[in-house]
Amino acid sequence: GANLFTARAAGDELIGEHDEVNSGQEELYLLLRGSALFVLDGERHEVEAVSVVAVSDVSVRRAAVALEAGATVLAVGAAPGAYRSTWRSAWFDRVPKLR
Repeated sequence: GANLFTARAAGDELIGEHDEVNSGQEELYLLLRGSALFVLDGERHEVEAVSVVAVSDVSVRRAAVALEAGATVLAVGAAPGAYRSTWRSAWFDRVPKLR
């Protein structure tokens, strides 16, 4: 699945804190505009557009907050192995992971 989140103001929640233990989903976040603070298992990472945050470990608690109005995040998730395309095998595995 895919979702798009846009902040109206700095401090707005973009990604609510959660893990994917129940769903088993890997998630990929693309910060399209602005800046945001991602928190992965308590580790804080300030990211700027255009940045990619890949979370392949389903147990990692993750959240994101806008650091400025208009910050926009595209979230894409799928079960491990769901993608058998070049994107899944060649691209996702090479995306630098923050954790």
